[in-house]
Amino acid sequence: MEFPITSGRRFRYEWFKSFKFLSYDIGKDVVKCHTCLTAVRKGLMKKTSFRETAFLEGFSHWGKATTKFREHEKSTAHQRSTEKLVLSTTQPITAMVNDATQSERKRNTETYLQIISVLRGLARSGVAVRGHSELDGNLTKLLEEKAALSPEVKQWMERKTNFLTHDCQDEIFEIMAKMIQRQLVEEMKDSGWFSIIADGTTDVAGKEQICVCYRFVNDKLEAQEVFLGLYAAPDSTAATLTKVLLDATQRLVGGISHLRGMCFDGASNMSGQISGVQARLASMQPKAIFVHCFNHSLDLALVEEAKQVPMIADVMNIVRDVSTCLNTAKRKNMFRDHVIGGGDPSNERHPTTLLALCPTRWTVRCQAFRRFVDNYDAVVATVDDLVVDSGVSPDVRSKLRGIKTQMSKWETIFGMFVTLQVFEPCEALARKLQSPSLTFGEAVKGAEALTDMLETQRSDDSFNTLYANVEEKVKSLESEIQDPREPRQKRPPKKLEQVANPTPPTTFTAKGLLRKQYFEALDIVHQEVKRRFVQPGVQRLKAMEELLLAGDKVPNASEIARRLAVASPSGPEGIGSQEAKQPDIDAEKLCSQLQVIPPALSRQKASTVKELATSLFGGEGGKVRGELLSEVVKLCRLILTVPVSVATGERVFSTLRQVKTYARSTMSQARLSHLMLLNVHERRALDLDLRVVMQEFVEAHPAKRIPVFGRK
Repeated sequence: MEFPITSGRRFRYEWFKSFKFLSYDIGKDVVKCHTCLTAVRKGLMKKTSFRETAFLEGFSHWGKATTKFREHEKSTAHQRSTEKLVLSTTQPITAMVNDATQSERKRNTETYLQIISVLRGLARSGVAVRGHSELDGNLTKLLEEKAALSPEVKQWMERKTNFLTHDCQDEIFEIMAKMIQRQLVEEMKDSGWFSIIADGTTDVAGKEQICVCYRFVNDKLEAQEVFLGLYAAPDSTAATLTKVLLDATQRLVGGISHLRGMCFDGASNMSGQISGVQARLASMQPKAIFVHCFNHSLDLALVEEAKQVPMIADVMNIVRDVSTCLNTAKRKNMFRDHVIGGGDPSNERHPTTLLALCPTRWTVRCQAFRRFVDNYDAVVATVDDLVVDSGVSPDVRSKLRGIKTQMSKWETIFGMFVTLQVFEPCEALARKLQSPSLTFGEAVKGAEALTDMLETQRSDDSFNTLYANVEEKVKSLESEIQDPREPRQKRPPKKLEQVANPTPPTTFTAKGLLRKQYFEALDIVHQEVKRRFVQPGVQRLKAMEELLLAGDKVPNASEIARRLAVASPSGPEGIGSQEAKQPDIDAEKLCSQLQVIPPALSRQKASTVKELATSLFGGEGGKVRGELLSEVVKLCRLILTVPVSVATGERVFSTLRQVKTYARSTMSQARLSHLMLLNVHERRALDLDLRVVMQEFVEAHPAKRIPVFGRK
């Protein structure tokens, strides 16, 4: 670029390099001080502060340019302008410190969120957090793995105050568990009514643990059962357990005013009609319908079966004793060698162990019996080996000799086939009853199907088929099996017949005696199932269900009111007689709405309340029909709310055995309950917002934690 000539002189381009504050104005052919001019424009300096304004208005005396440039650069006004411009563009020290602090807090928060995530993962999987000490637990090892890839985590673990103590862990578990608890309680409150499912067990530390679950129906008329807490009861009396349930319900949902169902096991402290937990709660809230757990009822029916039918009791003892005896590696290997046939590869896929009989679940036994029967020859051969094994104690060998004698009898195999025929349909029903969404109608239909099947099996054709199957099994065995023994003839006592010609002795063939025992086994289990499934609570539910499924035969409003009526509360802690007398459902409105159901269903026919609810209120138009048939919806919701099994509580106990082990038996009750909630509801735990958890953790002790993590 060429600059214009003025009085024989011009501006030189190299002056820009020597004096960086210069700014050339092409139109006027003058230079100005960019620094001073900017300071004046920003109001940092005033024009009166400059002794010479040439470098503000324009300088063009190129002959003395270099000298003037140096003088201006050293002038006080130029230096002050430079200083003020620098200070105006530089952040204050306090602001710089604040930015650094905020950056550090943000980094601390992100690092600690990773630690919370690890804690959540350990809780969801039921894995121990600590080892023998805080330094060798799973949490420390996982964080060390993270630290290998993340410098921030490594620096955090080296901090003196890193919030990894046992108390901080408890706080985080509590925050996450209560967030899940609040979600479930809100869903339960939205549904209106709820039911209590409670069961008790003893943990590895010998403490009595009470599992409290609740059942409710959502907006789609789908039943849900949720676990909400584990409580340590000082004893197992009915009074104590009632207080535990009342306290838990009061703190969670505000009392029992909306309690409409109860389901417990058959223990007298829970199901007692006079002073059991159900009787005490019913006296306070008579609208609550009690149902003795159908699973436990089925178990008790089979317990009675084993007591009254010696044949079934004998084969159950044989299976239990043999499976218990084969409890060491050496004995298991002996059995395995007999099963695979001396190393035949074709038998490697066969099960090579026997299953023990469950001591508490009588209906989960068919697989153990089936495996015993399928490997009968291997069992006999193993028992033979153990009888002559000097390493087995004399008491065990004596018992095994008795088992060997029993297993050589034809009647033993027949007893196992009869047991399977009786237990297999019962096990199928038991599995169905364990579903959390199971409704009363489905459970009753399942029980009726079981009794119908037992009645069908009570025929000579069924017996002959079973007898032929046993004969075929005996022929396929390599073991020596004795033929059925003919029964001894029995003459009636003479003192009972004072006649000249007394009754001749009763004659039974071997097959006839087995037929008698077969029919006896079917009759006993059939009678016990029918007897134990007929309960007062079940009758109340059945009367309500009949209203919904009446079709064209809808009773009048007074009859409907009679079926829905309940007694007044009598307990000292009752909800109040006026509230108890207030019906949940308007009988007159229900009567008119029930008459609309047959046309609404058109050609469809519902056999249970669940099917009716799905047909009427599912799909398109379901919401509108629900608003028009509001009392029908209430009655459906009421029936679906009542549980028929405590299987949800039993599943919680299975989780308890994983969470509280012998190595973790000193865990506090609060920590145990929180870990149980996170483990049982592990999908909900995964969906938790960890930043909300972090915020609650910080706000719990703001004086200590806000300086480290800051506010949200």
